[in-house]
Amino acid sequence: MNNDFLKAFVEAFDEELKKLKLDKDTKRLIREKFKIFLLKLEEILHSLIDSLEEGIIVVDEDLRIVNCNKTFSRWIGKSKENIIKKSLSNFFNIFSLEGLKKDSLYISIAKDKYIPIKAKVEIIKIDNKTFYRIITQNLQEIEKIQKKLKSILRIYKVLNLINEEIIRVQNIEDLYKFVCEILVKEGIFDFVYIGEIENDEIVVKYSYGNSAYEKFLKNKHLKIKSIKDFRNVVATRDYFENEKFNDNSYEKLYEYKITFPIFKDEYSIATLINHLEIKALLVGYFKNKKDFDPQFISILKQITHDIGYAIVMLKNKENIKYLAYYDVITNLPNRRYFFEQLDSVLKMLHEKNQTGFLILIDINKFKKINESLGFYAGDLILLRISKILKTIIKHNDLIARVGSDEFALFLMNIKDEEELFLILKEKLNNFEFVFDIDNQEVLITLSVGASYYPKDGDNKEILFMKAEAALKSIKKKGKGFLSYNRKIKQTSIEKLQIESELLQAIKNDEFELFYQPIIDIKNKNIYSFEALLRWNSKKRGLVSPGVFIPILEETGLINEVGGIILNKVAQFLQNTHNVKVSINVSVKQLQKRFFKDLIQEIEKINLDANRLIIEITESVLMENLDLFIYDIYKLHSNGIEIEIDDFGTGYSSLAYLKKLPVFALKIDRIFIKDILTSQEDKKITQAIIALAHTLDKKVVAEGVESFEQLKLLMQLECDFIQGYYFSKPIPLKEAISYLENFNFDDYIKK
Repeated sequence: MNNDFLKAFVEAFDEELKKLKLDKDTKRLIREKFKIFLLKLEEILHSLIDSLEEGIIVVDEDLRIVNCNKTFSRWIGKSKENIIKKSLSNFFNIFSLEGLKKDSLYISIAKDKYIPIKAKVEIIKIDNKTFYRIITQNLQEIEKIQKKLKSILRIYKVLNLINEEIIRVQNIEDLYKFVCEILVKEGIFDFVYIGEIENDEIVVKYSYGNSAYEKFLKNKHLKIKSIKDFRNVVATRDYFENEKFNDNSYEKLYEYKITFPIFKDEYSIATLINHLEIKALLVGYFKNKKDFDPQFISILKQITHDIGYAIVMLKNKENIKYLAYYDVITNLPNRRYFFEQLDSVLKMLHEKNQTGFLILIDINKFKKINESLGFYAGDLILLRISKILKTIIKHNDLIARVGSDEFALFLMNIKDEEELFLILKEKLNNFEFVFDIDNQEVLITLSVGASYYPKDGDNKEILFMKAEAALKSIKKKGKGFLSYNRKIKQTSIEKLQIESELLQAIKNDEFELFYQPIIDIKNKNIYSFEALLRWNSKKRGLVSPGVFIPILEETGLINEVGGIILNKVAQFLQNTHNVKVSINVSVKQLQKRFFKDLIQEIEKINLDANRLIIEITESVLMENLDLFIYDIYKLHSNGIEIEIDDFGTGYSSLAYLKKLPVFALKIDRIFIKDILTSQEDKKITQAIIALAHTLDKKVVAEGVESFEQLKLLMQLECDFIQGYYFSKPIPLKEAISYLENFNFDDYIKK
């Protein structure tokens, strides 16, 4: 499923969305959720394809087996030792090499028992000897995976249909009717009903399945024999099953049933109405027990979550004031309500000459949580955080959810910043929590910024501005608490000054490139130079990249400076031969039309693309892979090499790494720094090198500062070395001179 397909699918969905009379925000939320749904579906399809296992055996010229993998061994139920040295005819119904190319091929696993397979033969030459590698695919396993794929696609279709209905439906009864009918018509259940719980009874609201049991359930109130099962569901956040039915003859029409709760509370995976109380159930029946794998169950939970969310929305539509002033997910006041109440509180504090703190709390990387675990998991985290925050406030204090991942508090009767910090540190568990989400531990970190009334401001606008400045500053550290102070103010002023000076720096050509050589160990020469940006300010002198590059990225000036870098790289390449240059690309550049503009600029300045290397940080690449993958292949087709920088600190998917046209992985310097003393760093480095070579990719070790490090990396078969041991980053003329006079043997101790 490529990007063009996704784009066309989203455009078709947008056309349908335009026909609905919904406000812009609702349409935007629906559109974003639909895109995430498509990306998750694509991810599942890829994972299913990648999960195919191949049985591999190697035979000699006499067709005797000399090696095999675990998959082949597992298929035939014999150990590797009992397979090696046996003839191919012991296992295959066709045992000539020509016969292996036929379609009707089987592996014998027991008397009169066979596995149908497809086979491919590859010739291997080793020391003038010929071997044959036979790669086999188990057709039975492929058939199982195809069935599983069909099942998952069907349930995703149901999820999509239900979500489409949710945005149209006008009342809860119609929602129940549609959900039940679609679950049966699409073959998910043979019979299904939704019931609401009232006074320890299940009141059946709608059922579907065209059976005697449906007629029996019509307007029935089913007694709940034991509330214990329901409490257990609240505690475990899971569905529950009943395989043995009671004496009800109608229920015996089916062999198996599964029950999903629909409810809203801080413990649940789904959402509905009252806290700590299951209010509704979705019960599905089967004539034959089905094998529901975790992925299938997860999507069913998402369906019940969405039903619960729709019920909340439908009920709240009856209360316009609620929608105007409260957040649906957490039941907390929203930003509008908080602002209105804050005006009254500040007026009261002014009259009484009292103080207070405005506090903003941000859930770090909340968007990534939603994308990776689903919206129901995000809702659950919001509920749990809101419950914790409620323990902080006292009488007359304020609390609200003011953004998708942001909460606000206004606290009074607190002496000073130190007391506030101690309260928040204790209540917020040192600003991090580990939540159990669907039997998976998820680390949640919080960033907290605060401003002090009246010292930092005497109105809500200024207090919010300064609290947000403090929050932004502390988020850079990953988590923690920071109150607005003079230092933040000075930093803000300094930043504005640097922004202004950077504009002048572009006009005055104050940027230059320094070059650090990257050494090819095998060929004992310089393979390339990494171009590193420097700002030689007329006012400040040589400014650290850590100071000005983040400002270039934040202001968007990095795109203009990117053009300057390319022109200077072209100048370097014109003065050198047989050496490449690598440049780093920031996330802000990638968010623009960087790849397309880069190719146009290369053609414009007549730059040899085959001598250019683009370095993209591992975390940036993997977080945006679906957006960039086409462009990466486009760069590769134009002759540009791609390297993944800071490898080992992120979370690369091996499946993508195998397919991407990446030339080399750069091991992050944190693993090289202590490689001589840390066995862990040595093992990580060794593993990265082995992984890269397995995938036919090269490895660059950066941060090498001693001969001992070089020697060890050579032993580990690293391909390229970069670091101060060979040279620090140097200006253009020095780099050209270094290239002309380089001798690898000068760096090898005798």
